[in-house]
Amino acid sequence: MADLDLLTLLLNQPDIKLNGRNDDGFTALHEATTRGYLSVAKLLLAAPEVDANVGDTCGRTALWWATKRSDEILTKRLLCEDDLDLNVVGRDGSTSLHHAIQYRNRTIARLLLCEERLDINVPGMTGWTPLVWAVHQADINMARLLLARDDLQLDPICAGNASALGLAAGRGHTKIVNLFLEHRDRLDINLPTLAGETPLCRAAAAGHHDVVDLLLQDPQLDVNRADLIGRSPLCWAVYAGQFNVVRRLLQDRRVVIEGDYFRRPALAAAHEMGHAEIADLLKAYRLG
Repeated sequence: MADLDLLTLLLNQPDIKLNGRNDDGFTALHEATTRGYLSVAKLLLAAPEVDANVGDTCGRTALWWATKRSDEILTKRLLCEDDLDLNVVGRDGSTSLHHAIQYRNRTIARLLLCEERLDINVPGMTGWTPLVWAVHQADINMARLLLARDDLQLDPICAGNASALGLAAGRGHTKIVNLFLEHRDRLDINLPTLAGETPLCRAAAAGHHDVVDLLLQDPQLDVNRADLIGRSPLCWAVYAGQFNVVRRLLQDRRVVIEGDYFRRPALAAAHEMGHAEIADLLKAYRLG
């Protein structure tokens, strides 16, 4: 336990180095934050000389550590500091907002999102923004909180990464896909990954019929856009044996029955993969 009387005495010493760091780069405020000593942190923050933006050897500040620990009270106190750096990135590429999303702490997320200086689009080491993390965790409530900010970017920050919509489509998060489509003016529904896979390709390959149906309702959807090796959403569904998705795609007059990157017709691909029901379905539509 911390000795608050001794700490108060030390804080009143004229030659005390309030921002001095140990070998790990930790200041007294870092120590108080990582140990959850709220009373100590408050005493330190009351001293005008204490700099809450001092980072440890990895650049991580007291706020970064407070959100990492999901310490709501200390986070709220730190946010009262003037000129607090809200966008510090740790060695793992995470920010305080990443922590709030990853640990599903909506209280801290709300506190941070109220700050206009917060950059909500910082990508982590994998290129995942807080929004992509929310989709990864199928957390629609957190996604709604993020979408309330006009500066949120729905398309990927790092070129080639799957968009938040693409990730949601590929994982069958129908409610999140529907939520994103309510903000249609803020995203590119056909945006491909580095491999050329569109959200429709991902949903079709995974057999997420409800997501495919939602996407097909968008008039700007490119239903035949193929990936880099020539597989259209229909081809993906045929190869994966997704009968219901193939049937739904064929019901859309925009869909073209074409071959894959080996120039084989979709029907031949269905036979090759042993998908007899899909082959019969393709025959019926071709004859029709």
